[in-house]
Amino acid sequence: MSASLGLGDVLAAASRAAAELVPDSLVLIWVQQNDRLVLRAAAGTLEHPWTGLPTTLAVGEGLAGAAGLAHDVVLVEEPGADPRARYPSLLHAEGVRTFVGVPLAARHARVGVLAVYSRRPRRPSPGTLDALGVLTTQAALALSVGDLARPMAPVVRQQRR
Repeated sequence: MSASLGLGDVLAAASRAAAELVPDSLVLIWVQQNDRLVLRAAAGTLEHPWTGLPTTLAVGEGLAGAAGLAHDVVLVEEPGADPRARYPSLLHAEGVRTFVGVPLAARHARVGVLAVYSRRPRRPSPGTLDALGVLTTQAALALSVGDLARPMAPVVRQQRR
């Protein structure tokens, strides 16, 4: 029996894990493709139905895009008031109080962004930020490897007589 793990599976698991680390949040994973960030995974909930939300951003666009240009974690308290926010009305209506953007980097290249929108007023603890960093490292590694869908070949041992 062989099992395969697709890139989408890895990114979905990473977004779910991040949502568990930061309760009452929405987590989006954006993957860089040329000069664009493409939404590839999400976890958490929205309190209200929204339509017309983007699934692609230019690198540098919005809070997630700004985090994509950063070399370190981007923390924004009251992100709805930040001039980089693309949809401040959504952030206000959803009660988002803190934004955490963690760049995904592998092999000295940025490959995406983990964006966490939290309804809690406090910034995440240093331990939570460290754990988010571990998640982004794993997601970035998966992105750099690319094809995780290859099944592992079984190891067969033959006995010599």
